[in-house]
Amino acid sequence: MIQINYFILILLLASVIILKKCSAIDVYIPNEKYDIANINDLIQHYSLLDKTIKIHITKNYIYSSDMIAQQIHIPENTNITLIGSSSLGTTFDFSNKRNNVNNFFLIFGDNEYFWQQFIIENITFKNFYTYSLQQSLFYISNYKINYKVIFKHCSFVNSDSLILIVDSQNSINKNQLDSHVLFDSCRFKKIKGNGVILLHGKKINNYGIKIIDSEFTSCNNIAKLYFGNIEFDYCKLTNISSSVNSAHFVEMLNDSSLMIKNTVIYNNNNNNNDSIELQKMIPFIRNNGNLMTFHNVTLRNIQNSLGYLINDIGQIRSNSSIYINNSYFESNYRVYNIINRNLY
Repeated sequence: MIQINYFILILLLASVIILKKCSAIDVYIPNEKYDIANINDLIQHYSLLDKTIKIHITKNYIYSSDMIAQQIHIPENTNITLIGSSSLGTTFDFSNKRNNVNNFFLIFGDNEYFWQQFIIENITFKNFYTYSLQQSLFYISNYKINYKVIFKHCSFVNSDSLILIVDSQNSINKNQLDSHVLFDSCRFKKIKGNGVILLHGKKINNYGIKIIDSEFTSCNNIAKLYFGNIEFDYCKLTNISSSVNSAHFVEMLNDSSLMIKNTVIYNNNNNNNDSIELQKMIPFIRNNGNLMTFHNVTLRNIQNSLGYLINDIGQIRSNSSIYINNSYFESNYRVYNIINRNLY
């Protein structure tokens, strides 16, 4: 009988532990104390009560006058989810802050906790403009790399600024996560300034950005990598182009890699000002001897005045490779201008 009682007690304690791990605090803003402008105070307060916090925004529309430039501090061992309105989602409109600095600076706690997450879900960011080449809507400064940032069902519309800059301060990565930043079912439209994603700073060999089930329409310079790996899976890119001296799609400068799977990239109107066509002497992809993989990829009607789409100058690695499998490239020009590369 005593053994049975002990067994029941152990089961009860285990249930309490599981429930505690699965619990979360749900906070709805705006309320009488917190709003988006003081979201850091909210996070710091509730992180003392629970390590999983879900912040629900009840407004459908938030203007820039209701926001300030945010340095969002994610405390140690704490997972934060910021969720847009359950009805139509929430739109952050930066129109009133045109050419002004008003971005989100993500800072993670100084710890070795793996899988710490900051999730943004069901939110549209629109009309983000700035004169500065160094500004972006989201900025992550990497002193620690044990985290994951997830954008889910988000839209980014009308911007002349980068959407994301990751500025590395650390040259060693012990984390084997498949991605540190994930864009899941997101939409990018008319991001026309300095590009969409920039990984800048010291190299981190295993740093990863993954983009799945997402669409890019009339955007410039999708990604520029000084380090790290980027993957596109089940994506559609239409009328991408270049507004700066960088590749239309992806430019890999140092120790990086590119994987594209189950993706369609096409230009549907050569006479459209938003089209890919003829950004003079700029390639579609510029590589520096890094690994590239294409699986089930379609490139259609993509042209430039260089006479080739992918330029690989091959200065970083002496034996890197390009793998192409089950893919279709439709172009009037050569696909590659490759120096010292292995093509499979």
